[in-house]
Amino acid sequence: MKKIICMAMTLLLVMGSAFAQNESKKKGGFWSKVKKGVESTTGLDVSKETLFVYPTIGEWKMQFVSAIGDPETGVVSVKIKIMPLAKQGSAFLKLTEVIDEKKNVLPEGKFWKETSKFMTRDLSESPLYNDLEPNTYSEYTFQPIAVPEGSKNISALKFTLEAQNSQLKGFEVRDIPIEWIKTE
Repeated sequence: MKKIICMAMTLLLVMGSAFAQNESKKKGGFWSKVKKGVESTTGLDVSKETLFVYPTIGEWKMQFVSAIGDPETGVVSVKIKIMPLAKQGSAFLKLTEVIDEKKNVLPEGKFWKETSKFMTRDLSESPLYNDLEPNTYSEYTFQPIAVPEGSKNISALKFTLEAQNSQLKGFEVRDIPIEWIKTE
């Protein structure tokens, strides 16, 4: 029993010193160690602000590229990279829902156009279509999205991947920071 109490006290002292060190720092230290541990054990990248949600784990990897907005029009162009971990062939991205920073669902047609209106006659020229190779990122550009004036981010974009004659529903990109750049 004494050994258990001694071990518990030692653990508390070690944890207390770790938290005390973190109080002097604004960021990093303990939190970065936790993030590195999560990333190394799960393979998830939690160090970035933008988060991806997958319908099934271990089949896809995605990265946020950019969200560039024109302050005069309020239109934002969002780019992401998608990588299948197994052979998928070609895939078409279909945006299904947009949620603004105040958690309001932006109606299709008014704030963003339905996917079919953004396609070209030749699918290979569409920014929503790509031939996917395993372990290689392909870049996708969502159709233009109009957001309320002064928005700093988009809370979520929900989308479906149409690959191998099936619809893979349940993908999301969350907490997308908008970079406003005035066009010349």
